[in-house]
Amino acid sequence: MFSRLFSHLFEERAEDLFQRGCRDRLEGKLPKNQDSSYIRGYLANRIRGIDDDIQYFPTVEAYLDWKRRYQNKSLK
Repeated sequence: MFSRLFSHLFEERAEDLFQRGCRDRLEGKLPKNQDSSYIRGYLANRIRGIDDDIQYFPTVEAYLDWKRRYQNKSLK
């Protein structure tokens, strides 16, 4: 019984922090909390740009090499 209660309270708190993170991002505020739920909300649906692509490469040089090869193929 207590475990369900605590689980429910924890889920509600996590959802509240997630929503607060979303609101802060939309309002243009800097992150105000380090909780993982808050950070996930802050980063949710955010345009990531090059960060999303480059994370799959061991170095920036490897990414640039791949990008250069990819662009050359698409130009032909």
